Amino acid sequence: MIAGYEVNRKFSEALESFGALLKEGFVPSHATILCALSGVLGFAVLSNGRWIHSFMVKQGFELDGVLGTSLIEMYCSSMEVLLQSSKE
Repeated sequence: MIAGYEVNRKFSEALESFGALLKEGFVPSHATILCALSGVLGFAVLSNGRWIHSFMVKQGFELDGVLGTSLIEMYCSSMEVLLQSSKE
């Protein structure tokens, strides 16, 4: 469901669904974490991305190439937004 929201550019809904999943006590899969990070990228909300990153660390998710790349992309995109807004 989260991936469906993300693919259809409904980033807010994707992040809300991710939060609801966690609130219900479900442990997200590797793929679910990736979809949530993609939602953060589309929504451009660094605080949510940092929260997901913190969750991954606390839950012991191993950083493979895909998750690591997604985190780098998220942090770099956030920096680009900050740089653009400071130029305006």
